[in-house]
Amino acid sequence: MNKLNHTRPIAGILPTMKRLSENGLLTIATLLAAVNIASAAEPLDSPSGVSARLDLDSSLPTPSSKDFARESSTAEVPAEFASAGSWWWTLGGSFADDFSNNQDFAVYGSVRHFIADGWEFGGQLNLRYIKQKGEDTYGINPVMIFRYHFYRTDHWTLFADAGIGVMLTTDNVPDGATSFNFTPRVGAGLTRKLSDSGARLELGVTWMHISNARIKGDRNNESRDAPQIYAGVIFPF
Repeated sequence: MNKLNHTRPIAGILPTMKRLSENGLLTIATLLAAVNIASAAEPLDSPSGVSARLDLDSSLPTPSSKDFARESSTAEVPAEFASAGSWWWTLGGSFADDFSNNQDFAVYGSVRHFIADGWEFGGQLNLRYIKQKGEDTYGINPVMIFRYHFYRTDHWTLFADAGIGVMLTTDNVPDGATSFNFTPRVGAGLTRKLSDSGARLELGVTWMHISNARIKGDRNNESRDAPQIYAGVIFPF
């Protein structure tokens, strides 16, 4: 009788333990599956994720000192003034006086090209107001100029030049001559560097002659000679 009483509780416990073991195995299997999924994901904060990120970063191109040097070398740099092949343009003004009550005021623009180091050839357009005996007049005066910079440093040049042009005016110049004239000139001057952009100051003096070269005969070939001073600013193209 006592034996039966002891075996009944044991028999009741066995099914419970079986159910607990089955549930425990299921729980363990679930945890193992979650661990496998987490390890396959390899989060970036894990050591393996950080390594993958470093590998990706190392594969990206990074600028080198050579790249920076190449970019610097390709940056636009103004041409050296008076160097062969360079182009320049100028804006300026001039004043001439023959000391006989005849005066000439002008603004000008020019384009010049250095055909060799120090040697330039250019075209200049002058717009003139001429105050003279008789009727004052206005004129347009294109000129070709050859110039040689015989002294050159980075900041200064000294030059001599010669040129010739034609002038058309609204009235005769000189008064009593013709409205079409030739304008030969010779002179000298200097340039001075103003900034690293290449801009330069231009100062000069010329002897300017005005006459029609006797195209209307000797009697209609009145002429005028005058010293002319001018100033302008030169810019690189």
